[in-house]
Amino acid sequence: MHHKEKTSPGEHYVNIRGVKLWYYIQGKGPILLLQPGGAGWGGDATPYIETLKPLEELRTMVYLEPRGIGRSQRLNEPAAYSLEEYVEDIELLRKYFELPKIAIAAHSHGGFVALKYALKYPKKVEDLVLIDTTPIIFLGNYNSWLRKRKGYKEASSALKKLQNNKSLSADEKERATLKILLPVIHFYDFEKVASKVNYFLTNMIVSAKPHHYFNNNEALEYDLRESIRHINAPTLIITGDDDMPHIVLGSKILHEQIPNANLVVIGNCGHWPMIEAPKAFFKAVITFLSK
Repeated sequence: MHHKEKTSPGEHYVNIRGVKLWYYIQGKGPILLLQPGGAGWGGDATPYIETLKPLEELRTMVYLEPRGIGRSQRLNEPAAYSLEEYVEDIELLRKYFELPKIAIAAHSHGGFVALKYALKYPKKVEDLVLIDTTPIIFLGNYNSWLRKRKGYKEASSALKKLQNNKSLSADEKERATLKILLPVIHFYDFEKVASKVNYFLTNMIVSAKPHHYFNNNEALEYDLRESIRHINAPTLIITGDDDMPHIVLGSKILHEQIPNANLVVIGNCGHWPMIEAPKAFFKAVITFLSK
């Protein structure tokens, strides 16, 4: 396939190592791959496609749905959803788009993948935009932070009820869990963005398996604190000051350890700055990408 066809606006499928991946293209200028939160929560690329439009003014955005996520192929073997597999998919996508180096914007779990990619393929990374991510998960006291969140008690009892519901499929249960949890843990002021977020939660494709694989097999071992000082790509780190403790603390560690990194902390903002604080978010990202 000709390069122009691969990057024509709209949706595409590509076969990477026998796995059919879905991606969506919009925008102009050099390619910026968006590696979504995917296996970190089970959601597809919809929230990114809907909210990152300002970046399309200066970049050809490749909104990827990684293996097992959204419209991309689902795999039976749980280990097919390891961080290493996601890293290899990025490398093959870089070759598919015929890029000497790839620029990556990555959110949450996508950041875990992007960091590992930058460590394995240091010469292949152009720029890194790391959005609300961390080099390690078990930082800070998450449980005491959670108990203080607005709506925690109601969410807690709703989750207990949901766990006893045997009639829902794994994916349906995942969506219902997100509807209960996201307002409590992912946003500083959920009321302000409720209609937009509820639209995403209702309309996107949810995939439980990759998320469960990460939580049960990789979350405990995930720790890149020692190795990230070897990342040499220009890096922008963005985080909301009201995000989960491991993200807020992890962002500071990323900034301290990655030699060529800038950190932007957005006030009164949670895990989705592109939704909750778009003005500050886009100012930071566009400034970084225009340098």
